[in-house]
Amino acid sequence: MADLLLIKVGNRERNALRVQELLSRYGRNIRVRLGLHEFAPEREGEDEGVIILDLCGEQEEFKKLQEELENIEGVKAVYQKL
Repeated sequence: MADLLLIKVGNRERNALRVQELLSRYGRNIRVRLGLHEFAPEREGEDEGVIILDLCGEQEEFKKLQEELENIEGVKAVYQKL
């Protein structure tokens, strides 16, 4: 099984530092991180990006991270178990 957290970061210039601080704080729960900016040709020039996390640890921690990320205006996080 894979525990994935898909994160869309809107207004990267304003939100990148806050998102990075949260990811660092939950670093023990992140096995793999992949970050993409300007992730599609039709999005070129837009100030947003996508981060894909493969998580490890307790599901309770995953939910806390998701909630804290979504408290940042312009950030959307979706948890998916595969």
